Amino acid sequence: MNSVEPWWFRSWYPFTVTTSGGNTPQEFRWAANAASMRETPETYVLEYDLPGLSRDDIEIKVDDRSLTISAKTERKVVEGKYLLDERGTVDITRTFTLPKDADLTSVEAKTKDGVLTLVIRKLAGPVLRTIKIL
Repeated sequence: MNSVEPWWFRSWYPFTVTTSGGNTPQEFRWAANAASMRETPETYVLEYDLPGLSRDDIEIKVDDRSLTISAKTERKVVEGKYLLDERGTVDITRTFTLPKDADLTSVEAKTKDGVLTLVIRKLAGPVLRTIKIL
């Protein structure tokens, strides 16, 4: 743990990337994994930054109202003597709780320029009708 981090930082910060450069593994935070979720009249749109990862490295699971995004890459070793090596293994998992009206059967995903975009349609709301009394 970095000595500048408060003691409570490790318990709530969800992103950890483990690298090994040289003889000792190091753990550091990958702050590039920011997320945003916005609502349109028909959908929810979740954008999640995953720079440097291809769609083959990413897995998305939906269960109940939870949407889990996992990404994993293995360290690529290339022949030669490294003078600097900050790249390592990436292993990220983040779970988002979706609103009750999210249609979990209609999640569309695409990735472009290091941003994973998920479009989740909303379920049709209750139809209000007037009942005529006979």
